[in-house]
Amino acid sequence: DQLKHPNGLLAEGNDRLLMGSMTIGALRSIDVNTKAITQLADGMAATDGIVSAGRKKGYFVSDWNGQIFHVSLDGQKQQLL
Repeated sequence: DQLKHPNGLLAEGNDRLLMGSMTIGALRSIDVNTKAITQLADGMAATDGIVSAGRKKGYFVSDWNGQIFHVSLDGQKQQLL
């Protein structure tokens, strides 16, 4: 229940997993060791795919509505399409 219908995953190293949440349209980070969940950004409808934008440049996130967002490392979200 705490994951809110996960969809879209991106592993970063051995200890961090990024996850899109379909229910709340959020990008979340999961610490694999502690299981702590941190919300990085929200407001993206039914979050789907996640791709790294490059070292220290954030992520590209898509949703089921065909929108694409850039999410910076500080959680700022910009809709690209």
